[in-house]
Amino acid sequence: MTEHAKAVPSFEKRRILVVDDSHADSMLLRIHLEQTGAYEVREVNEAGAALATAEAFQPQLILLDVMMPRMDGG
Repeated sequence: MTEHAKAVPSFEKRRILVVDDSHADSMLLRIHLEQTGAYEVREVNEAGAALATAEAFQPQLILLDVMMPRMDGG
C-alpha cells in the first residue's frame, strides 16, 4: 500500500471541485464522478466563487477550466 493510500481512509470519499463557466460541462462531470460512489463533487460556475469554495471545501483535486470570464490563468 502506498503512503497516499494510507493517508486517506478507504471509506472516505475523495473531494473534487469542478470549476467551469459552462454549467452543462460541469454538471456532466459531477454526475459521472458521483456515480462511481468514490467522490464527493462540488461544481462552481463562477471563478470568484471557486476561490471561496476551494477554501471551504478543501478539495483533493480541482478540475479547472483555465479560460474563465473575468478571471483566468493569464
